[in-house]
Amino acid sequence: MARNDPERCSCLAWGGPAFLVESLRTSRPKGLPVIVLQPQKRRLVYTVFYEALAIALSGPLLWWLGGGEALGSLALAALISAIAMIWNYSFNAMYEAWERRRHLKFRSVRARWIHASLFEIGLIAATLPLYMWWYDVELWRALQMEAALLAFFFFFTFAFTWAFDQVFELPGKGYGSEGTR
Repeated sequence: MARNDPERCSCLAWGGPAFLVESLRTSRPKGLPVIVLQPQKRRLVYTVFYEALAIALSGPLLWWLGGGEALGSLALAALISAIAMIWNYSFNAMYEAWERRRHLKFRSVRARWIHASLFEIGLIAATLPLYMWWYDVELWRALQMEAALLAFFFFFTFAFTWAFDQVFELPGKGYGSEGTR
């Protein structure tokens, strides 16, 4: 298999650095049980665990950034999580319909950047007014809060997805005897 073959790992589909992914894949502890789920169940389990941990971690971050009450920030984190899940589902349905109408079967790196950028712009448009109202802050302060959360979620998503993939195997993609795909 070629070193940058997209079938080796889903994160290589965007042209990511094979050496980094390879080191992450081979760092999986030997003997760690791997749970295999059907694709829909895997997505559901991923979403539930991701959002629960995201709420637990971003609540204190929002509290620190916004200076409000801790419990209120946790409630806001849960509300933002719900907005993000609804937007994620809606946006991806619209984007995939657009791709089908154009008979696109592959997402280039450029298309992935456009997809991610449009998703984030839409999410910011939905959550920025909420930050301003909840914490009674001006636009500039709400943008600063959003930037901090975007940075947090960039690293959180990377780490969470890597850890999740160590426990929940991708459907149809078994680990080899060396612990790699």
